[in-house]
Amino acid sequence: MPTRKSKLQKEWEIFIRWLTTCIALITPLASIPQIWNVWMGETSGVSLITWSWLGISSLVWTIYGLNLRDPRLIIQKGSDMIARFAVVAGILWKGGHL
Repeated sequence: MPTRKSKLQKEWEIFIRWLTTCIALITPLASIPQIWNVWMGETSGVSLITWSWLGISSLVWTIYGLNLRDPRLIIQKGSDMIARFAVVAGILWKGGHL
């Protein structure tokens, strides 16, 4: 038997949906300074292993989001993945690893 949601529960779900959508759009922007730095050749102290792992992790979460058909998860983790692999590419290209 289905249960009825209270007005407070519905409002809470709307707020959480709004909040997670905002976070999904804003979070990947945090990588922009790192992307800029590595593509300008400042790769000292930037870990290839860490950023590679973060990119792989985001790839797995993106696949999971696609499986769930969750647009917030797909947007956030997909854009995270792109940003993180942009850092990896910058480390490899500008750091002389290629």
